Amino acid sequence: MQTATPDRTQCDRARLARDARFDGLFFTAVRSTGIYCRPVCPAPPPKPANVSDYPTAAAASAAGYRPCLGCRPELSPQAQQHLGEESVQRALRMIADGALQEQPVQTLSDAVGLSARQLQRQCVQQLGATPIQVHGTHRLLLAKQLLTETALPVTEVALAAGFNSLRRFNAAFLQGCGMPPSALRKQRAEVPGGELTLRLGYRPALDLPAMLAFLQRRAIPGIEQVDASGDRRVIDLQGKASVIDVSAAPQRAELLLRIGATDPRQIPQIVRRVRRLFDLDADLQAVHATLAPDPLLAEAIARRPGLRVPGGWDGFEVAVRAVLGQQISVAGAATLAARLVDRHGGHHADMPPGLDRSFPTPDQLADAPLEQLGLPRARAATLRALASACAQGQLHSGAGQRLPNFIAACTALPGIGPWTAHYVAMRALSHPDAFPAGDLILQQVLGAPERLSARHRCACAGVATVARLCRAAPVASGQRLQGHPRMSTLHYDTFPSPIGALSVAADDTGVHHILFAQNRYDAIGRARWLHDPDAPLVRAAREQLLDYLHGGRGSFDLPLAPIGTPFQLSVWRTLAQIPFGQTWSYAQLAQAVGKPAASRAVGAANGRNPLPIVLPCHRVIGANGALTGFGGGLPTKQALLQLEGWSPRGGARADDLFAPASALRTG
Repeated sequence: MQTATPDRTQCDRARLARDARFDGLFFTAVRSTGIYCRPVCPAPPPKPANVSDYPTAAAASAAGYRPCLGCRPELSPQAQQHLGEESVQRALRMIADGALQEQPVQTLSDAVGLSARQLQRQCVQQLGATPIQVHGTHRLLLAKQLLTETALPVTEVALAAGFNSLRRFNAAFLQGCGMPPSALRKQRAEVPGGELTLRLGYRPALDLPAMLAFLQRRAIPGIEQVDASGDRRVIDLQGKASVIDVSAAPQRAELLLRIGATDPRQIPQIVRRVRRLFDLDADLQAVHATLAPDPLLAEAIARRPGLRVPGGWDGFEVAVRAVLGQQISVAGAATLAARLVDRHGGHHADMPPGLDRSFPTPDQLADAPLEQLGLPRARAATLRALASACAQGQLHSGAGQRLPNFIAACTALPGIGPWTAHYVAMRALSHPDAFPAGDLILQQVLGAPERLSARHRCACAGVATVARLCRAAPVASGQRLQGHPRMSTLHYDTFPSPIGALSVAADDTGVHHILFAQNRYDAIGRARWLHDPDAPLVRAAREQLLDYLHGGRGSFDLPLAPIGTPFQLSVWRTLAQIPFGQTWSYAQLAQAVGKPAASRAVGAANGRNPLPIVLPCHRVIGANGALTGFGGGLPTKQALLQLEGWSPRGGARADDLFAPASALRTG
């Protein structure tokens, strides 16, 4: 395989146009000057005969070129997702995460499933540099940025760049940049001491208001302060708390990262985490080219071209908050997260008010009485199992993991299914192929589960951006989601349960139907279903339903694929927000859907719910406490509510409990 150098004609056009969309995707070396530049370099274009293009800064450095002092290659976003084969991409992510700082290449090669010689050969072929050269270039460029943008002493710059010896740092910098560190420091403009401010580049566009709005809705008091101007949060690395502040850089495709007092050796990790949090290394040009053939997605891209996938500061925090948010609203999940931090998080008396807390560690939650937060027993047990697995190293968010391995480790824990596992991989690992295909919002927008399946199978980098892209794209008025051609046959199983026989039908996109022994509305096409009790999603749904009915869980984690109109899907999605053990009236449901004057229409959509129990339409009752109706019969509805601790407060007549399903109106 040849080195992944971009097409020469395309590189020439991008360089002459100073096209920021190609920033970091290649570097131009100029033989007459001995330097290498970004495509956006403001210097006059060199003669074509003097130009060579390289896929990475490390390749240009390995060829003997120095980084430009004008365009500053250290500010370029990374392009790891599009360089080389999977093993090389994983190695790149691990190197960027510091894998070679203290470990030999052999350990890295073992982690990606290659011998050290194979990894070295593939890196040279595909990146133009060895793993050690890639690591060395990372360190050199970070040091160059710190020398240029901060007042850190040279000794602390050396520590931040991973050098324990000032002599070795000086020698490496002289070799890579053609001057000693002190000479570069003399050339830069004066910068204030104290708080560090670093520039973080990205390829346009970035919809920062949308990103900040997403983070603001989920901000935890005491840890985060997010508004339209930026994101401020407490960070706690190795027991030392500090505050970071991220905001937009005026008139530049950059963010400004301000770091409070911290150990200089933590700076590389802070920079990596902030870049992941804001998805700064995404190549939206490649993502859009992959998604644009789909008309719905093309329209969404045109409307919001800068949408990116929000990451997370800490993998454990993302996982805990994903579990807290199972089947409740964003606001409800944020409330639970605030309680969790208040009772179990760290407190830092020396920090400013309002930014003086830190998220609990796995050790702090492994044996914590989380039921006191108002969580169902099953969900509290899930969080403790998650914390124990992270504390023992069985589950982690380190770079370079294979997605199937991470998903398997997550779903081995009780109460965590494929949706949660893929959501965590998408936000905590920034894994390009992680995709929560069972998300109801995605199904509402894309219009057919087959589209989700196709996108999930698509091996393009950045495909997870669809998730956030679609969340912001409204559905066209009147678009209906039923009646599309089925791409796969539904598999089903019928099994006994404490409330009578239940049937579950699913395909590879998600669970489509849950049926009682008697139903007001039967499923269309049921006669063509194939009985297959061992189909993965059929088995998972059966196990989770029985676990719930025997008191073992209060929520579900299944990919769902109901078919309905946009209005019906919005009602069904809202049903998932009703907490375990609580009930809403039809008026409350209509209010939550955003249609307060449409209680009757909301009730009709509630009655058409194809996934009862999982989407808990049984928790919707009359305003006077009456059970009203239910597609599986009122005795079933009463049994489900009593299982969750509900007791009648009047209005339900004994004879109503045994009304036939055909006589029921709603529910």
